[in-house]
Amino acid sequence: MMAAARPKRTNVSQPGGSHARASLDSGTVVPHSSPAAVRAATARRRSVFRMSPCHQRHVQNLPVAPFDEMMYRKMAAELDEVDVRLLTALQEDADRTNVELARLVGLSPAATLHRVRRLKESGVIRIISAQLDPAVAGFPLLLYVTATLGRHDPRSTRVFEEQVRALPQIIAADNVAGEMDYLMTVVARDVAELQGVLVSLSTRGGQRLVTYLRLAEVKPPSRLPLGATTVSPDLPPRRRRRAAAG
Repeated sequence: MMAAARPKRTNVSQPGGSHARASLDSGTVVPHSSPAAVRAATARRRSVFRMSPCHQRHVQNLPVAPFDEMMYRKMAAELDEVDVRLLTALQEDADRTNVELARLVGLSPAATLHRVRRLKESGVIRIISAQLDPAVAGFPLLLYVTATLGRHDPRSTRVFEEQVRALPQIIAADNVAGEMDYLMTVVARDVAELQGVLVSLSTRGGQRLVTYLRLAEVKPPSRLPLGATTVSPDLPPRRRRRAAAG
């Protein structure tokens, strides 16, 4: 946890009926008071994700596939061997030309281009973009910030999430289950810029913000461990039979 705001202590007012005052100190924004209504709302929200021992036993006895269907409703697209090779090549280097991709996957350039378009339309490829090094690009501070909201009604959630999307220093954010509500990745040029981001979040409903400074990268963003789920119609008949049998 990073002591980002130790040189100064900044008081901000919490919006809403409670007007709970919050302070930014040692990288954590914590309210001085927690009204009973806020505590009750937090308890109700967390109870959704905390299963009783009885429910836990039922979940543990569920087969993996039905439990996954309960938790993740989004259906996975079917990928064949050519799709997997194409996606693996793009994940390793998205700057490859269509001719290079065609040579790597063993298709014609026209067929390869059609495949890439189909993978984009299906949503498997969300976007092809460059991955920058934050430190080299001028952002030496990279932090993970957890946030817990003071209120969990639709309006409070919308106000906070709109602020998250509006701050360019927040380069990734997810709503998560557990002790906190959000997990964000934040970059900053200096401590003053980081402090501004934290104060901005605290004034938009962030009841508690905790920062974790990244010291070193252990594993860079890596490609998905894809596997074929269907046989490619573009394979020669002998390889197609072998793939279906294997």
